[in-house]
Amino acid sequence: MSEKISGRVLGPDGSPRRAGVVIRDGRIVSVGEPAGAHPPDRDYGDALLLPGAVDVHVHTRSYADEGIERCTRAAAAGGVTTIVDMPYDATGPVESLAAFEAKVADVEREAVIDVALWATVPPRGPIDEVQDLVDAGAAAFKLSTFETHPRRFPRIPDAQLLRAFAAIARAGGLAGVHAENDEIVRAGIAEQLAAGHGGDPLAHGRSRPPVAENEAIARCL
Repeated sequence: MSEKISGRVLGPDGSPRRAGVVIRDGRIVSVGEPAGAHPPDRDYGDALLLPGAVDVHVHTRSYADEGIERCTRAAAAGGVTTIVDMPYDATGPVESLAAFEAKVADVEREAVIDVALWATVPPRGPIDEVQDLVDAGAAAFKLSTFETHPRRFPRIPDAQLLRAFAAIARAGGLAGVHAENDEIVRAGIAEQLAAGHGGDPLAHGRSRPPVAENEAIARCL
């Protein structure tokens, strides 16, 4: 199905101009003159026409009172038409094929926009489902060097991290890392709390000096 709309778009030089946009099956296929051979189906006047945004770092179910439907509706309201959801759900991480397939079923039932899914690996024990997760459609694997939560969002120990990188590479997958030195950040959090800054949102940044990230990145490399 094709649709033609008109409005303002940003040209190659960054300046706005009137244009006609042809959309077919949800994708922009051409940008041309505002009228062209046929009048547009909808004219948005001087409104700026933007493609749907993609947010690759979303947590729809880190907390039980959120959820896929609520988060995807909020995304749609803000012009985000695709999200890539993190694997750290309140019910436990998406680290197995069974958990991944169950979440896919939930997405198909609840989502109002396009959703892709991150997966992860267990912090200890065998790493034997990476290939199955790639084959099932996992967009990438998230691994953490900081323990946000011992069950929902665990730290992957160095030896397991190394095995995970190898397994993901063999499977043709992608890996992303939450890179923070666990001991440095925990010490920083303790210092901020002891100083009475527990309710100060800027304390989050002060608890994490640049070396905390730099060390974790260097270790992963």
